Amino acid sequence: MQRPYSVAMWKSPVWKSMLVVQAVLLALSLFLGAGQVQAQASLPQETYLPLDLALQAASAALTQCQADGYRVSVAVVDHGGVLKALLRDNGASTMSISSGTRKAYTAVNFGRSTQELATAVAENPALEGLRQIDPQVLILGGGLPIVVNDVIIGGVGVGGAPAGNLDEVCAQAGINALLAATGGPADSGTAGEATATPQAEEEGTATPEAEAEATATSTP
Repeated sequence: MQRPYSVAMWKSPVWKSMLVVQAVLLALSLFLGAGQVQAQASLPQETYLPLDLALQAASAALTQCQADGYRVSVAVVDHGGVLKALLRDNGASTMSISSGTRKAYTAVNFGRSTQELATAVAENPALEGLRQIDPQVLILGGGLPIVVNDVIIGGVGVGGAPAGNLDEVCAQAGINALLAATGGPADSGTAGEATATPQAEEEGTATPEAEAEATATSTP
């Protein structure tokens, strides 16, 4: 009687074929497994703006403007310019909602203060086309990017104070609160002095948006 795994059986062409197939399958599974591990290891890591911090920034910005005597709306967007949080103070004009949101969108997409953009456009008419580059862009002071470890993770926009630099002070207060919560430095810079400079004069043009923001504090 022949034993199950006799020498003759191992020499059989059928067994040899089976062994070859098994070896190929084993090698293929090891290859695919290594490729999957490598793919997982190479997935990109991304810093994002969590909702709780967005709300904290919006609340701090609103509180600053309330302390300064201005009724405003505050918008916080993520790194793609998508709205994350929006707060509108009692009595703030409805137009300030759009203003704050668009300023935040502009700041995060240009990666700089909207006040700086307004100054650059006023000083260089060739840049006037930036106003029409995107329907959501609003080049008025009051928007700042949120920068953490040299990475822009979002933006804060404020609308409703009598002047853009006053909006920017509140936006900076929101960013400072966010960075303090994360233990990071204020990478976005410091807003200008809280002096009333009419928005239209800073821009070089009198816009309906500026007039609407200038009347926000007197809205019932």
